[in-house]
Amino acid sequence: MRINYLFLCLFFSACQWLSSYPDTPEEVTLRFRKAILKGNFSQARQYCDETSANFLSIMEGMHEMSPEADKVQNSTLAQTLTVVNCRFNPERTKARCTVCCNANNDVFADASDLVLKDGYWRIWVSKFGENNLEDSIFETPASE
Repeated sequence: MRINYLFLCLFFSACQWLSSYPDTPEEVTLRFRKAILKGNFSQARQYCDETSANFLSIMEGMHEMSPEADKVQNSTLAQTLTVVNCRFNPERTKARCTVCCNANNDVFADASDLVLKDGYWRIWVSKFGENNLEDSIFETPASE
């Protein structure tokens, strides 16, 4: 009886974890960018492929050296992030999502590249010397 109860708890915990993982490129992009801006690099690693997760160590070191005022400003910026568009390659295995942020009259836009790996969208950061995903592989979204 006790083993069945333990199994059920583990099963429902796994289901809850799987259902909490974002399943769209837009959700992955927002959660990744917000985690970075808030300095939560362990959370940000959850949304990356293995190579990109290693790159975050460099970003984490730079974040630790930044002044406290920048960290507070970044946390404020994280609250204003929105995804303005996502473009996909024809096979829908790669995406480029553009995020926009507006805080204190400072507006910026930046793109994140994603790849579909093992059924999950993952942030993809190019290796040093490697080109980012080419713009030409992406379709123009129907909403534009």
